[in-house]
Amino acid sequence: MPKVNILKQVKVDERWKLVSVPRTDKGGYDWNALPDGRYFVEWWVGGKRKREAGGGTATEALEVARRRKHTLEGKALGLTDGDEEETKRTSVHVAVKHYLESVEALKKPNTLRKYRAVLDRFAEFLPANADPRKVSRDDLTDFMVALKNKHKLENNTVIHQMIIVAQFLKRYGKGGVTKNLGLPERVISIPREYGDDGLNKFFSACAPAERALFSTFLFTGFREQEVVHLFRSDVHDALNTIRVTAKPDMGFWPKRWEEREVPVRKALIDLLAAHPPRANCRFVFPSPAGNRE
Repeated sequence: MPKVNILKQVKVDERWKLVSVPRTDKGGYDWNALPDGRYFVEWWVGGKRKREAGGGTATEALEVARRRKHTLEGKALGLTDGDEEETKRTSVHVAVKHYLESVEALKKPNTLRKYRAVLDRFAEFLPANADPRKVSRDDLTDFMVALKNKHKLENNTVIHQMIIVAQFLKRYGKGGVTKNLGLPERVISIPREYGDDGLNKFFSACAPAERALFSTFLFTGFREQEVVHLFRSDVHDALNTIRVTAKPDMGFWPKRWEEREVPVRKALIDLLAAHPPRANCRFVFPSPAGNRE
């Protein structure tokens, strides 16, 4: 039967390499044996090695490997024409798959998940053999109506999802498809503010570790992934500053690829200094196992 292998992109001697994920004594994958990195799936067709992106988690890698193995088994049994890349048709499902591979290489994991959810919904809305090069303005209008009426999405969410669809279609020569489409009006909401009483009530209910975590969010304005990838070395006690720095070995880069240093209150520096470090761990807020949270 066809064989599919799962690889991981890791940094070895300052160079990126694809390494097979080791197996445990019981034959399963040892997901913790290698440092953080992106997964890839590898197989062979006619003596030629082929690979595709396998996502950023073990669950995503296993799902990609499972689908690829089923495709190869179907080809071996004569039930399918085989590899999607070898077909000459340009169905919307194949086009979405290829587009998401480029998104995975250029965008953050959370952005990839968002694009995948939107474009998978768009692909399911269209006929199975739809060609993205032939998507009409009426198709887009019907999809937009479905987002509002069937999926009950708010105006801002509909606009955002239509922009993602437009970016996808532009890749296949359908630029400007949302012009004069009649997008819903954007709703500008007033941000909800929490006063001292609300904040005091919230922090009084926090455990010490939670207080350190949420105080970091409050006093730095950092995004979720910036706090997830915060190292002890990013906190500068003497300067009362905290840095956002790239972590290439973990596939993390700041938004717009810009590192920055943020001045913070001395109270936050003292709070983080009192936050107990985990032995042999670089993260300020690690997972229970000492890895990236």
